[in-house]
Amino acid sequence: MADSTDTFIPDCMQLFDPNDDTIRNSGPPLTNLVEPQGDPQSLTIDKAWIWPNGTTLKVRFLSHPSDRIISQVKKYARVWEEYANLKFEWVDSGPADIRVAFEWGMNGKTGTSWSYVGTNALSQQDQNLPTMNFGWFRDSTEDEEFERTVCHEFGHAIGAQHEQVNPNWPFTWNQQAVFDYFAQPPNEWPEEKVRWNFNNFEPMPEALVKASEWDGTSIMQYWIRPSFTVEGKEIPGGNKLSQYDKTFIARIYPKPDAPPNTEFVQVFVENRMSGARRNIKVSINGRQESIASYLGNGVTANVIGVNGSAANNVVVTLSGNGSSFKLNNNGSPTVVASGQPIDISQWNLTAKKTS
Repeated sequence: MADSTDTFIPDCMQLFDPNDDTIRNSGPPLTNLVEPQGDPQSLTIDKAWIWPNGTTLKVRFLSHPSDRIISQVKKYARVWEEYANLKFEWVDSGPADIRVAFEWGMNGKTGTSWSYVGTNALSQQDQNLPTMNFGWFRDSTEDEEFERTVCHEFGHAIGAQHEQVNPNWPFTWNQQAVFDYFAQPPNEWPEEKVRWNFNNFEPMPEALVKASEWDGTSIMQYWIRPSFTVEGKEIPGGNKLSQYDKTFIARIYPKPDAPPNTEFVQVFVENRMSGARRNIKVSINGRQESIASYLGNGVTANVIGVNGSAANNVVVTLSGNGSSFKLNNNGSPTVVASGQPIDISQWNLTAKKTS
C-alpha cells in the first residue's frame, strides 16, 4: 500500500473489560488505529483471557445482512477450529458467548470492525449487545477481505491480541511520525489518543502473555506504514493464518490427539548482499511448509542453515525449483545462490525425525 498521508485504512479495535486488573495495571492495549467507541475502553495471548481448552462457544448473529455474508463469516471463523481445540456452535436464539453485529458508520459510511478479546466477552452481560462487529461487509466484498477480517476478529474472540504488542516486537516506533499522521483528517487525534491506541508504544509485559516470536505475517498483524518505525520497515501484515498462527494456537488449545509438546528446529535464512538474516521455527512434524507461510513473500537469500545444532535424528530438508537440499545439523549453511540472492519464498521446509 502506498505511504500517502490521505490514505485511510479501516482497521480493527480489540476490546477488554475496563475493570480488568491487567488493564488497570499495565495500561490499555493497542486498539489498532481506530478511535475507541462504546463503554469497554479500557498470536500474542494474555494468559488470563484464554477459554478453557475444549470449550464450545455459542455464536449468535444479531442481524442477517445477507445469506452470503453470514455464510462467509461462518466459513472463515471455522478455520480456527482446524487448529485449536475449540468449537463454534451457531445458535439463532438464547444466550451466546459471542454475539456478532454488522453495524456500519453514520450515513452508510464504513464502520469499524472489532471484538472483545477471549473471555473478556463475558463482561458484556447484555445479551442484546454485540461482542464483535463487522463494519464494512457487503455482498460485493471479496473473499480475501472476508478471510482477513473474519479470521482476525475471531482470533481476538479466542484470546489473541494484535501482534504489535508482542513482547518480541523488533522495531522502534517513530512516535512523531505516528502523531503527525493521526493528527490529519479523517482522524484528527490529539497525542493522548494516539498514545492510547498504540499502547503508549510499549509491548505487553512478558509475564502477562503467552507469545511466539514476533510474526509479521500473522493474521493478527496489521499493515504498518514505513514511516511509523525508525527502521523504515513496512509491515504488510497477514491476510490469512500464518504457519506460526496455526502452530501456536494448537499449543494454546491442544487437541486430544496432539503431542503434549511440539518440538522445533530453528532455521536461518540469510541474504549476504544486504546482510539480512531471519529465523524460522520449523515444527518437527514431517509436514512440508513454504517459507512464505513463515516469513511472507519476497524472501531472498544466498544461504540457509540450522541455527546452532540439531539432534542427529532430525532431518531438515529444503526443496524448490526442482532441487532438494538436506541441511547440515551442525550449523554450517547450505548455499542456494553463490552470486545474486534468489527468491526462495515458495521453497519448502520439512523437519522430521528419522527414529
